[in-house]
This record gives sequence, structure tokens and C-alpha cells, in this order.
Amino acid sequence: RKKVVSKTIDLPVTSIVVGAMSRDKLEAALEQEKQLVNQDSYESQRLVAKNAVEEYIYNIREKLSEELEDFVAEPDRETYSKKLTETEDWLYEDGEDCEKQMYEDKAKELKLVGEAAKKRKSEFDGRKKAIETLGHCLQMAAKAVESYKAGDEKYNHLTDAEIDRVTKLIEEKSGWMSSAVATLDKTAKTVNPSILNCQFISEKDGFEAVVKPILNKPKPKAEPPKEPEAKPAAEEGKTKANAEGQKNNEEAG
Repeated sequence: RKKVVSKTIDLPVTSIVVGAMSRDKLEAALEQEKQLVNQDSYESQRLVAKNAVEEYIYNIREKLSEELEDFVAEPDRETYSKKLTETEDWLYEDGEDCEKQMYEDKAKELKLVGEAAKKRKSEFDGRKKAIETLGHCLQMAAKAVESYKAGDEKYNHLTDAEIDRVTKLIEEKSGWMSSAVATLDKTAKTVNPSILNCQFISEKDGFEAVVKPILNKPKPKAEPPKEPEAKPAAEEGKTKANAEGQKNNEEAG
């Protein structure tokens, strides 16, 4: 057999990419791609803003003639309806290809009237519940005061000063509530209320923060009766001896 001899030779390898771009051209292409992506994103946002104006017009126009009718004065309602129509026409004419900011400004302008009417309706619808929530809280506290004055065992550990404080707060909050309700009763549905539902809830929370710790104060724990102290053995024996001596004297007598 012939002897096979293997030899290892290091060969230089050179990488050649056909059609490769220079570094400057590559960076320029990447920058151009970035700009195109930004343009696509902006265009998408622009169309969303435009559609938002159109959608708001349709929604508020329908509500204006139904659930919001009582919450916008008739002259203002007519003016606003005209404004909605003008804005809608503008969208399909001069406003077809406007910038995103222009559409956002138009939407903001329309919402000044529409959202104010929605807020008035929301306040009116939730007012009764808000007033009743505060009123119920005051009634429960007043009943607790009456129970204390009647000698109810549940509250007999409270002091007169604590009950006086609760009574004063009840009178204060009841006065505020009566005044607020009277003011709201005189306020037309088409006018923004000067007192909001959240204020009734805030007054209730503030009242409870002071009153609850007083009315719910736990009774002091009763101390167990003390056991008689044990006498020393010597003293006990002496007492016993005295008792026996007295008994013997009585028998002798």
C-alpha cells in the first residue's frame, strides 16, 4: 500500500458581497425608512382625529334632541346644532386634508357645549342619591344620640362632651344640606350647578371621620373581682386559737 501523507495549508479567505451599499448610503436609507414610518404613523393619527370629530358630531346631535334636550336652553341648542352642521360640512370640504391639530381643536370647541350638557344631566340624575346618602348618615347619628339620652346601655360609656360634639356636627351638616338642596332646587337644568354631588359625599365622609370613632368607641373592659389575700400561717393560727379560747369561755360561763 502507498503511504498517504496529509498536509494542512492555511488559505487566506476574503469576503466579497456583491451589490453591497456603502456605509453612508446605508445610513441614509435607514434614515429615509425612519421618516416614512413616522409619516405613516402621523397620517394614521391624523385620520383618527378626523374621524373622532365626525363621530362626536353624530353622537352629540342625537343626544341633543333626546336625553340632553332639557339641559340646553333652546336658543343655545339651536346655535349649537348649527355649529355641528357647519363643522360636518367643513370636514368634507376645506377640512378634508387638514393637520391633526386642526381636528383636535375642532373637537375641543364642540365639546365645550356638549360635555357641559352631559355633566349637567349626570349631576341631576345622581343628585337624589347623593343627598339621601348624606341624609341617612345624619339620621343614624341622630338616632344614636337619642339612644344615649334614653339611657341605652350600648352608649352609656360615652361622655356628655362626646355626645355634645356629635350633636353639634349633626346640626352643622344638616344646616349645610338644607341650604344646598334649596339652592339646587332653584337652579335650572340648563345652568351648571354651583354644588356638585361629590360635595355631598365629601361632607358625609368628613362627618363620619369624626362621629364614627365616638359612637363606635368600645366599652372599657370590666376588671375581674379581686380574690381575698391569704393570711400568713402564724396569724391564721393565732386567729384560730383566739376563736377556740372564746368558745371555751362561753361554755364555762
